[in-house]
Amino acid sequence: MKAKWIGIVAALLVVIAGVGGWLMHMENYDEFYYVKLVDPQAKEGSGTLRYEYTVDAVNEAGKSKSLTFKTSTPLENGQILKLEVRAAGVFHYDLIEADQIPEKIRQQVLQE
Repeated sequence: MKAKWIGIVAALLVVIAGVGGWLMHMENYDEFYYVKLVDPQAKEGSGTLRYEYTVDAVNEAGKSKSLTFKTSTPLENGQILKLEVRAAGVFHYDLIEADQIPEKIRQQVLQE
């Protein structure tokens, strides 16, 4: 009987560790998308992150995706962004130059 409980507890610990590992992986999984802003329209709100943008961005494989994110400052026409996307959405963005876009998708990003 004692061995049965030890087996159940061990199995539960393995399941909990597996779920915890998966959640950590999903939180730290990064994918990068690129977009050149063309006439960016922000929804204004309140608080620190008061400008909300929705853009069609392209990942390194050339796949397009609509992404929404908030900023503390307004963005300008023609700016190029590198968006760091995690499971919960856009985590961070950087303003970059055109030569920092992967060559494989550079023309696709700059034409959009």
